[in-house]
Amino acid sequence: LVFGHDGGNSSTTNDIPADAPANFERMGRTWYLNVVGSITADLSFDLEKGADGGTMLSTGQNTDHYTLLKRDATNGEFAAVQQGDTKNNNVITFNGVPVSNGYYTIGVGDAAFNISGITDAHELGISMFPNPADHSIRIRSDRGIYQKTTISLFNLLGEQVYRQSVPQSGGILDQKIGTSDLPSGIYHLQVKAGQQSVHKKIMVR
Repeated sequence: LVFGHDGGNSSTTNDIPADAPANFERMGRTWYLNVVGSITADLSFDLEKGADGGTMLSTGQNTDHYTLLKRDATNGEFAAVQQGDTKNNNVITFNGVPVSNGYYTIGVGDAAFNISGITDAHELGISMFPNPADHSIRIRSDRGIYQKTTISLFNLLGEQVYRQSVPQSGGILDQKIGTSDLPSGIYHLQVKAGQQSVHKKIMVR
């Protein structure tokens, strides 16, 4: 993973998504990511440093009002990728982002962005237990998932340590992942069903 920014500063409304919430602005600075292979990463943005002396994005919004954006190579506009996961003073972090080549930045508005394809675990009826996991973790859903489903596990370096395409049985998902061979630590679990994906953090002891 190689990245660098374009030196932009201040905030702007240029090229923001057409369906953005009210009073949505993005950071004028963009970062280009050059990715080799399949990588999931935690991306953190310092709002003050990103403004570089210009107008800074609002720091008073709820964490989920901050949105990771990626520029569409076809029309040049940014599209929403993921809502913010943590906020620490001026630093907004997005956890478990499946990154690919392209330009990224951050935006914020008066409400959370309705992001198509990024689904809450409860919406797909997915439960994961136990967490923390000692020997295995079980992933279940009885919500009727009939799309092709893939379960992936990434370490904090973004390295994929597990991937399994899961056969469906009447729309019921019930998959057990062994964790005994994994080093203790925090991992990002991704469950992808069709065009929807769920990202959760798990701990292996």
